[in-house]
This record gives sequence, structure tokens and C-alpha cells, in this order.
Amino acid sequence: TVLCHSNFLADGKGMGLKAPDTAAAFGCSACHDVLDGRRPRPAGLSLLDLEGAFYLAMRRTHEILRSMGLLDAAPAATQPTLEHP
Repeated sequence: TVLCHSNFLADGKGMGLKAPDTAAAFGCSACHDVLDGRRPRPAGLSLLDLEGAFYLAMRRTHEILRSMGLLDAAPAATQPTLEHP
């Protein structure tokens, strides 16, 4: 299991910038490779499906980290971006 950081601009990813650890999800190394573009998406998995699965996994990861006392109980406020002011 690895921590897969978001590659979406809305989460702070950019040229030379990694999204923060709070914009990440637990996943296997194969899924991490797909998210990072090192492997192609599986047949039938659209980018929209990938994004939805990532955000679902991110919410579940946050639940796990909160239950372990490693993440504040309240989710962090979304930071404004150029895409979402």
C-alpha cells in the first residue's frame, strides 16, 4: 500500500508541485502508476471514472487516518485555485 497523491489541478498539483498529503489516497502500486500516468488506464475506465474512484478512495483514506488519530476530525477547507476560485 502506498500513498497516491492527486494529480488534479484542483488539489494543488502543478508543474513541479505535488498535491498536499491531505489530497492523497491509499492504493496499490499498480493503481498509483495509473494515477501518475506511468501505466495506461484499464480498458473501459474513463478519466471521469478514475477521478471519481480517486476521490472516493481519498475520503476512505481520511476516515482511516481520523480513526487512527492521525488526521484532524474536521476536513480541511478547500483552498481556492485558478480552476475553483
